[in-house]
Amino acid sequence: AADKEAEATGHIISEGDIFLNGAQPGLMTENIGVKVFHPSEHYLTWTVGAPTDDLKQVLHHYTGWQSVARPADQAVCAE
Repeated sequence: AADKEAEATGHIISEGDIFLNGAQPGLMTENIGVKVFHPSEHYLTWTVGAPTDDLKQVLHHYTGWQSVARPADQAVCAE
């Protein structure tokens, strides 16, 4: 966290994902002993809120998000 002296690496678990258009889950399908971030390990108090446009804007600002155009969908040819 930016307000802490110590740096650490880890992962965030994404739960309840919706996979569209035949997409399949494929990341971290097994427990490989990695450290998963939990706010209680770093903060005395914390809250969880619903995702809002305000949160989206904050994340875009602080994470270096860039608007990259999606590639055009490619038709599948059946031969």
